[in-house]
Amino acid sequence: MPHDAEYRSRILAEATYDVAHPRATVAAAIAALNLRSGQRVLDAGCGPGAQLGLLLSGVAPSGHVTGLDIDADNLEVAAALWSEQAADGSLRLQLGDVTRLPFNDGGFDVTWTSLVLHHVDDPLAAVRELARVATSGGLISVVDGDDGASFPFLPWPPELEERVRAAVRRGAAENYGGTLDYTYLPYLGRELPRLFREAGLTDVVVQPVADVDRAPLDPQRETELQRWFAGWVDGRLRDYLAPRDRAAVLSLVDPENPGYLLGSPDFFLCRTWLLVTGRVPQ
Repeated sequence: MPHDAEYRSRILAEATYDVAHPRATVAAAIAALNLRSGQRVLDAGCGPGAQLGLLLSGVAPSGHVTGLDIDADNLEVAAALWSEQAADGSLRLQLGDVTRLPFNDGGFDVTWTSLVLHHVDDPLAAVRELARVATSGGLISVVDGDDGASFPFLPWPPELEERVRAAVRRGAAENYGGTLDYTYLPYLGRELPRLFREAGLTDVVVQPVADVDRAPLDPQRETELQRWFAGWVDGRLRDYLAPRDRAAVLSLVDPENPGYLLGSPDFFLCRTWLLVTGRVPQ
């Protein structure tokens, strides 16, 4: 569904910020790919394009990157963000679905997707597609999370954390009552090595990569975290978290509250993700 101009303006601002302040997770994961000049890279599920710049830098000056997304508005933002690279041919943007990639077999040296597969109904189909469009010996790379490992770690009351964790477990066990308007696979991360094996990939490697936010937060990141926490407890967890606990979490991210956590000089937030790589057999 097309989004309005306000939405596109917001995601452009967020993507521009992310390009200027790349997440440690993304930078470490892309560095681990050991990209080389001249390679052809697919970013499947590129969103508004925040990660395209790091991929382009890795394959410069003679390589090229293709960014694919299912959302035309995301691609419009990516085109604005990387207009020079799109104009000179080093970047191509393509509308499409990661489970049905609109590319011929063997066209990419590296396929990459980040925080996408946990929103895909059939992640094995997606991994098989990432392998199909890669060359013989090509590298398949996925960054994703798992609620067992990527649950937020921050200086909040342990007893509140335990109740939130319990709500997450209950919600996940019930697929959040079928109330979500999107796919969410909370424990995908632990399934990735199996998915890679079933897709016929070899040399499968699992590496943790972590993000850490630390006070003082700049305003853009502070706003993003406020929105994320509020969306989390008012979205997936709303029917599983007791009202007092939901109110407690929301109060921690409310700037008007004396106990505003994001404004504390001791604030930090750590989340751990998994980078899983494998190769197409030669």
